[in-house]
Amino acid sequence: MHTDLGQLTLVAADFTRGDVAHALTAADHDRNQPSLFLCEGVLMYLRQDVIHRLLRAALACSSDDTLLAVSLSLRQGRNTWRIRAWRRITHRGEPPRTVLPTGPSLALLERAGWSPQQVTDPPERPGHARLVTARPNSLKGGPPDGKIA
Repeated sequence: MHTDLGQLTLVAADFTRGDVAHALTAADHDRNQPSLFLCEGVLMYLRQDVIHRLLRAALACSSDDTLLAVSLSLRQGRNTWRIRAWRRITHRGEPPRTVLPTGPSLALLERAGWSPQQVTDPPERPGHARLVTARPNSLKGGPPDGKIA
């Protein structure tokens, strides 16, 4: 199978400091065309306020047909292997910052204006992550920007 990547554009952005919506606009992103925003293995390293800003920026640049796909790391009990793995990651300078149970993770998406469509538990590591697809909610923007819970 061949995939045409002729219309694929990668945009560099610092989610903690930059204006993602501005970066997309500067790269000629057309908010009136369907897009795919993919955040795989990213959100757990961001604070909740940064995630909220990132998702709101993607929403501001989306059409009603846009798809958001994210991976969400889940809070686990005292899994020894996971604690060891996180310590290794933390020592490399990438401490996990947002790891929540499924309900609060989905609520975080909803507060940013996204309606989860499908939640999948990856078969290779059940109970450790959720793969979520979401669309802009029917109110196109959801709750107003401001403090998150």
